[in-house]
Amino acid sequence: MTEDNGLVELPNGRVVGCAWQVVRKLGEGGCGSVYLVRNLEDDVEAAMKAESNGATGGCVLKLEVAILKRLAGRQHVAQFLFAARLTDFSYVIMTLLGESLQKIVKRMGRQITVSSQVRIAANVLFCLKQIHDIGFIHRDLKPANMALGYRTNAQECRFFHILDFGLARQFVVAQSDQPSRLLMRRPRERSLFRGTTRYCSIRMHDLTEQGRVDDLWSMIYLLAELRGPLPWGSQRDKRVVGEMKRLYSDEIVLQNSPMEFLEIAKHLRSLTYFHRPDYHKIYMLLMTVMEKGKFSWSDPFDWEMPAPVQLSREMVKATTQSREAAKPSRENLSKEEMMKTARNMSKETVSKENVSKERTSKESGIASAEMLLIGSAERTEEEQKRDKYMKILPHYYFLSLLGALLLSTYLYNYLFKESVYNITVDGSAVNFTGIDEFIPPFVNIASDYFVAPSYKLMSCGIRKSMSQLTVNTMCFLNNEKAFISQNHTMNETWLEKRACAYKDPKFRLLPENLIDDPETTRFAFIRDPFDRFVSLYLDKCLKEFNCWHCKNDMRCVVKNVYERLRKYKNHRAWKPIPKYMELHAAPLSWNCNFDKDLAKWHLLMIGADREQRTSSILQLANILKTHNVPDAIIRKIQDGSMDGETKHSTHKSTKRLLAEKQIREDPVVREYLHKIYFFDYLIFMFNRDPLDAKYQTDFWKVSQ
Repeated sequence: MTEDNGLVELPNGRVVGCAWQVVRKLGEGGCGSVYLVRNLEDDVEAAMKAESNGATGGCVLKLEVAILKRLAGRQHVAQFLFAARLTDFSYVIMTLLGESLQKIVKRMGRQITVSSQVRIAANVLFCLKQIHDIGFIHRDLKPANMALGYRTNAQECRFFHILDFGLARQFVVAQSDQPSRLLMRRPRERSLFRGTTRYCSIRMHDLTEQGRVDDLWSMIYLLAELRGPLPWGSQRDKRVVGEMKRLYSDEIVLQNSPMEFLEIAKHLRSLTYFHRPDYHKIYMLLMTVMEKGKFSWSDPFDWEMPAPVQLSREMVKATTQSREAAKPSRENLSKEEMMKTARNMSKETVSKENVSKERTSKESGIASAEMLLIGSAERTEEEQKRDKYMKILPHYYFLSLLGALLLSTYLYNYLFKESVYNITVDGSAVNFTGIDEFIPPFVNIASDYFVAPSYKLMSCGIRKSMSQLTVNTMCFLNNEKAFISQNHTMNETWLEKRACAYKDPKFRLLPENLIDDPETTRFAFIRDPFDRFVSLYLDKCLKEFNCWHCKNDMRCVVKNVYERLRKYKNHRAWKPIPKYMELHAAPLSWNCNFDKDLAKWHLLMIGADREQRTSSILQLANILKTHNVPDAIIRKIQDGSMDGETKHSTHKSTKRLLAEKQIREDPVVREYLHKIYFFDYLIFMFNRDPLDAKYQTDFWKVSQ
C-alpha cells in the first residue's frame, strides 16, 4: 500500500471556493502544499494550504482550521479567510505572510544583534501567549514556522507570526457536566515525540507530556541560536541531543545572550506541566534588556539594513567612479594635438622684446613642450600598467590566501580534524560529530589481558574497576594450589604475589596475541565513571601521589584529567604514551579493544557498596558455571571476593562521603566529569544518579 504524503498538485489558474484563483505554488510542507491565491472580486492575495484527504496519518488541516478560527481578530497571527473540503483534498485560505525567520537568518549569513534578538523574543512571547490563551500549545516552534507579515501590510510586516499548527495540542477541555467550565487535560504518562529535535524541550526527549512551558523552552533555544550555534546544532540523533541538553548549563547555551535570558530560563525550570508561565515577568525582563541597550521598537532590524560587506563594496565602487571621472584622458591626445599644444605653449614663452630671437625661441619652446608631453604620455602608460597590476594584485592575494587556506585545511584534516564516531548505543547505530569539547571514545590504550586456558576464559583488567579482583580470579583459575599455598587473597594487590608470573604468556596476553576463539568467553568488570573518579581522587590524590600537586583540590584534579586526556583526541600523526594517572582516569571505552569487540564481552557492572559488588560476583559465578568451573572453586572465589577489602578501599570512609557531596554541589566538577565520561554513559548505559539515590540528583542537569 502506497503512502500518501498529503501533497496536492493544482494547476495555475484553477478557481477554488468560487472566488479564489491559484496563482502559483509557494512550497511544500510535511502535511500538504502551499499556494499563492488571488481573490477574483477584490484582487487580494492570500495563502492557501491544501492537503490530500487520503494523507497517511490523517488530516491535520481540520485542527489548524479550528485554531485559526479561535485566533480570529488577534494581532500578529495569520487570519482565517475560508476553508472547505472537496472530493480529493481539503484546503484553508489565510492571510499571506512574508519571509520566514529561517530564510532571513540564512540570507544574512551572520549573527543577529541583541537589539533584533530581544524584539523577536517579545514578539514570539506575545504570539505564544495568544495561542496558550485559547487552550492550545504549539509543540513545534522553530524559525521555519515564524514569518513576517506580508510586505504590503504596513502594520504587520515588521512582526513575526507563528505558523503551522499541525502538531498543536489542546491542553484544556470542557467539563462534561458543565461545558462552560474548562479543565486542564490530565498529562499522559508517555507521549509520542512531537516537534523538532533541535528546539524541543528536555521533557519531549523524555517522552513526557508537553505543556505551555515547553513552548517557551523552544523559544529560548531558538533565540539562543540567533546569537550563535547551539552546542547540539550539528547532531541529529534524538538521544544524543537530549543528553547534551541535559549536560549543558543555561550559562553555556545562553552565553551570547543578555543576562536577563538566564533569569527567564531559571523561571522556566521552576515550572511543570500544570503551571502557567509568568508572561508578564518574562516581558519585563525583555524590556529591561531594551532599556539597558537603549533599543527602540522603531530601530531597523538587522535584515532591514545593508550588510557590512555590501555597504563597503558600494562605497568602494562610488569612490572608484568619482576618481575615474576626475582623471584626465591624456592617452587620447593625438600627435597633432600635442604639436598644437606645444606651439601654444611656445608662444606664451616668447618675449615681445626679443623679436629677433623669435624663431630660435619658438623652436626651443616647441622642443621643450614636445618633451614635456611625451614624458607625460610615458608616465600615463606607466600609470596604466600600474593600475592594471593593481587590479590584478587582489587576485594574486586571493589566490595566495586560498592556497594557504587549502594547505592549512589539509594539515588540519590530517592532524586535528574532529573524528566521526560510529558506535552502537542500546542496539542502534549512532553517529557522533561536532562534540569538540568531549573526550572521545575508543582511544586504545595498553590494557592487561588475562587468560585461563583450561576453562576457555579471558578477562581484561580496567584500572579502578576491580582490576585486582579480575587478575586474582584468573590467577586462581590458572593455579589454584600455588595461589592458596602462598596465602594470597582475592583482594590482595596482584603485583605483590608470585602465584602467577606477570610475564607468563599462558597467563597474561599482549593485545596482539588476543584469543579469537569463539568458544572463549570474555568478561570485564566496569564501574560507574563518577564512582571511578571518586576512587581515583581518594586513592591517588588525597595522598598526593603523582596527582599534579592538586592535593585536596578536586577542581584542580578533574581539570588536569580533562586537559591531559584531551591530547589523545586527535592522534593521526602521533600518539602519546599514557602515563600512570592517565591510565587510571581514562574512560572505560579506551580499554580492552572495546571499539572492535565490544559485543564479544560480558560486562559486569560494579559499584562501591557491598550490594552492587555482590550482584557482580553472582554474575561472574554464572559465567564460571557455564564453563564447567567446579562449584567448590566458584564458592572459594565468591567467598574470597566478599571477604575483606583492598588496602585502598574507601567506600565506608568519611572522605568518600565528602568527595561525593562536593561532586553533587560543584557544577564545575560535574561539567568536567560529563565531558570526560559522556560516551561511557551512552555506551555502557549506567544509571545517571550513581552516588546516592536519596539526593534525587540528575547529574546530567549541570545547571541545577
